Amino acid sequence: MSAQVKTDSNEQKGTDQPAWKRAEVKKVPMALNPVNNPVNVPIATDTPKELAEPIVVVVTCGTLFQQLTISRPVGYHDLPEDSWIITPTGDVKGLIAVAEDPSAERKEKLRRVYRDEALVRLGLLIKDVDGKLKYPPTVWGGKSVSEAADHAKRAWKEASDNALAEYKADCESNHRQPKKNWKFGFAVGGFYPPAVKAYEETFKEKLKADATYTGALKTLPEYKTLAGPSHDRPQVAARMFGNKPHTREQMVDVIKKSLMDDYDGTRMADLPPASVIAQAFKNAGDDQHKLKEFIFQFAFPGLQPKAAT
Repeated sequence: MSAQVKTDSNEQKGTDQPAWKRAEVKKVPMALNPVNNPVNVPIATDTPKELAEPIVVVVTCGTLFQQLTISRPVGYHDLPEDSWIITPTGDVKGLIAVAEDPSAERKEKLRRVYRDEALVRLGLLIKDVDGKLKYPPTVWGGKSVSEAADHAKRAWKEASDNALAEYKADCESNHRQPKKNWKFGFAVGGFYPPAVKAYEETFKEKLKADATYTGALKTLPEYKTLAGPSHDRPQVAARMFGNKPHTREQMVDVIKKSLMDDYDGTRMADLPPASVIAQAFKNAGDDQHKLKEFIFQFAFPGLQPKAAT
């Protein structure tokens, strides 16, 4: 880390301006002071979008430096979205690099093929001699699926252009600068003809009940964003933060409290996931002996009396 400071120059350097009116910019190392108030270090604004709500933890003794990045899970995973993961900062770029499924486009095309084949087999769509898919004559006049898609794209484009023009006019009348990254807030799917939208809503349950279709989908391998230097392990939620959802700002205090609990001796013993505790309690049932073991195992670990010999 470094900071820029201005220092007065004592040399003229080819200018008639007095030295005391000039300032020279020099880089000096930024140091963490273990005694005085902490420095206010912001997080860079160019953080990749794949890294949600990042928090940086720096640990240094002056000669050895370690940095950890705490964030929401990245890419494809089985964790709740409000979980937090801890990644050595040096591994973050590698984790982001495998966030997206490299075969996602190919899989999406296959899903579309499996879907269309199932809809034709179930009699919900008609394939003509040229291989073009059409709706039944009672739906939108029996026009083709591609015509419905083109209709939706044109309607979306028209609505988007109108909305943008209204937005710019509103900005001009209120003396505001329009946003460069303005986006229309509706998807193309909402602009299909109403008759087509209503008909395609009936597809969902019928496709779910079709074993051939659901079996074909299962042949597509599920992608997971794996962590670690070799990308060989699932992302794991940090247990030290408990099961409660925390905002990014709350997490700063939670991390501090976690460290301070060790300092003042108030930290409780690490517990397994709540699902494991719940299953153990269920297994104990009404058995008094098992309930007693459960209490000592999870409420007072390490204090269970030794069995008499």
